[in-house]
Amino acid sequence: MEVQAHQPAQTVVVVEDLAKADAPREAEIRMQSSCDDAFGALDFNPEFKFLQSNRPEQTNLKWSNVQYTIGEKVILNGLDGSVNSGDCCALMGPSGSGKTSLLNCLSGRVFTGGKKIVSGEFIMNDRFVEPKSIRANVAYVQQEDRIFPTATAREALEFSAKLRLPNGTTDEEREGIIDDLLDSLGLTHVQDTMVGSELIRGLSGGEKKRCAIGIELVTNPSFIFLDEPTSGLDSYGAFKVVKILQLLAEKGGCTILCTIHQPSSEIFNQFNKIYMLVQGNCMYNGPVENIPSVFESFGYPIPGRTNPADFIMLLAQTKPVEELPRHNPEAGSLTTQQGAEKGAEKGEIGTTKMINLRKPTAGVLVQSWELTKREFKAVKRDKAASIATIAVTTFLNILFGIIFLHAGDRNRSSYTVQSNFGALTMVFASAMFGSAQGPLMTIPDERAIFLREYNVAYSAIPYLVSKMLKELPEYFITSALSMLITYWLIGFNGNFILFVLELWMLSLASVSYAYVLGAAAHDAKQAQQMAPLVLVPQLLFTGFFISISQIPKWLQWVQYLCSLKYGLNLAIITEFSGCDTEDCLAIFSLNDVHDDLQWMYIVILLAIFAGFRALSLGVLIWRSKTFSY
Repeated sequence: MEVQAHQPAQTVVVVEDLAKADAPREAEIRMQSSCDDAFGALDFNPEFKFLQSNRPEQTNLKWSNVQYTIGEKVILNGLDGSVNSGDCCALMGPSGSGKTSLLNCLSGRVFTGGKKIVSGEFIMNDRFVEPKSIRANVAYVQQEDRIFPTATAREALEFSAKLRLPNGTTDEEREGIIDDLLDSLGLTHVQDTMVGSELIRGLSGGEKKRCAIGIELVTNPSFIFLDEPTSGLDSYGAFKVVKILQLLAEKGGCTILCTIHQPSSEIFNQFNKIYMLVQGNCMYNGPVENIPSVFESFGYPIPGRTNPADFIMLLAQTKPVEELPRHNPEAGSLTTQQGAEKGAEKGEIGTTKMINLRKPTAGVLVQSWELTKREFKAVKRDKAASIATIAVTTFLNILFGIIFLHAGDRNRSSYTVQSNFGALTMVFASAMFGSAQGPLMTIPDERAIFLREYNVAYSAIPYLVSKMLKELPEYFITSALSMLITYWLIGFNGNFILFVLELWMLSLASVSYAYVLGAAAHDAKQAQQMAPLVLVPQLLFTGFFISISQIPKWLQWVQYLCSLKYGLNLAIITEFSGCDTEDCLAIFSLNDVHDDLQWMYIVILLAIFAGFRALSLGVLIWRSKTFSY
């Protein structure tokens, strides 16, 4: 059905600039010819043998009268349309037209509630479905390439394959799939290159995008949705990405739907279908080749050698929405509804067997193992971070050793218990602050990756377990290094091994606070700003600045949540238990430390470690439901 909003009295003023200059025609023709030659072929051969040998059966997704509102603001206004197997459809429109909103609605990624309301009918394979059901069967490639930065291109695909392919898949089959995808995506020559980040050199923007697509292709999805896949890429890099999408639809039988802002003519011609949005309304829905005739019928002929994408975008941006032509043959169509009702009566989803792409197939142990391997590889490859940690730990503890030089030597005339206790406090407080810094940065920074992978490849428990397994040796090394430097410089009297173990337990318990803050914060900056709320009270309840007995009774309970307090309690027992002087005994009484409660202090530290880890798990899961991924 076609709706003509307005018939202009004269032909297009908006394309005068585009139609200008027939003058140097020969130069323009030569330029166009060379451009076609340059973009006509890829520098690799995307065969997608894996997808062709496992070609999905016919699939379709239809939507009718889809509306999306936030309060009184209408984002999408009663949209109708469909995509089918073999379609490579572009969602186009000016900024703010609703492209990404429609893509998110169709993929079930909009969290409704409060002022957010999504309504309409969604039909997958001739059966009415809820958006959540669509979400489980759609591979979604986000605009930002959220891939673990220290993984190589091959490892990124292997990680996805090991956790998402059916359990019966053999190693040989899995490697064959990965080899085919690397070859088809033009990544074979960079398969051992790290993905990279702002701080780590790695793949180019186009290679990252193709790697992100490959991660989703591992499961042989029927539907692939992409948000601005060409954003930030150069012209040829963007062309390669879109050409791959076109071949995925043509050779792999996939259904491709992607948002794209203003494609070049070479990219535009790779799509077979366009869905054009303007202010939440459908301006055009149909084949690419029909655009010239359709717009000419509305009185807007497209001048020769003009990119149709540029023409319709300029038209959409320069005309009032009520004056724009509307062409959507599927508007108000009952065909989809009748087919859906027929399928619903039979209780079938059609002939296609749908696979839940969002459900991990690997067990918890496999998830934990693969995540742990990835964490240790990250430590090995990010040498700068490891060197910085060792350097800071070494510098601070040398500084403490110099300032508190021989403060623990009881044979010196200048010895005081307070200086000895102060040295202990500084070493242990430094360990607490230092261990908390890492997760305060990494957990918010990795959230985008976690949200993409969460419930697709693994659950939250293996994620935290892998972090813990990586931290066990990491913080043992820093604890041992701290004691190696300070033990002899300061002249501590307690057992060296016990001090190392106490520092280690304190570090692990303190990291748990950081996980809660990192999981709750919006970003690393906010996590750092929130950190003093948890870390500063730790110092107040150590007994160094004020004895616990002098703190108001109604506040004394806070000490039971402070890992530094119980780490220092253990250190006091280790350092002063053999000292019978009045000052040594005063340290025990003023800080409410008891020799016979040593095991209880250990249990409390372990309880803080486990309790706050469990709390961070809950926060991670809660936050995953409030973010789109």
